[in-house]
Amino acid sequence: MTRRLLSGLRAGARLLSIEQWLWVLFFALIALVLFATYRAGRSDEAEAEAGRDRVVTTRAAEGRETAAGERAIDTRAVQSRLDERNHDAAQTPDSAPDDRDLRRRCRQLREAGTVGVPACRRFEGAGEAEARP
Repeated sequence: MTRRLLSGLRAGARLLSIEQWLWVLFFALIALVLFATYRAGRSDEAEAEAGRDRVVTTRAAEGRETAAGERAIDTRAVQSRLDERNHDAAQTPDSAPDDRDLRRRCRQLREAGTVGVPACRRFEGAGEAEARP
């Protein structure tokens, strides 16, 4: 098989003259130079694109860091507001005051001259008894 291939190549080589073989070699060299130049340009483009990708990646990373910082600030602000609200809610009195607080308020109303408040009627006698001793 190899002998047949070699003999076929020798026969093909005899079809062209030396001058024709020089032209084939010349065009092959030109094709090689053009291909190498093309590949060099492509590698320059690839390096430029890689540089642009690095810039974009860096900017995206900086943006993510900035967003994370802003989220942390927002989280602290929201948590602070929640804590304030919870503290304020804990400080508000219950809807129905206890008897001691109600008695104190009724006494303040009587001292101010307001009489006949329905919630204070049960303490009217007790208020005067406390004032006498």
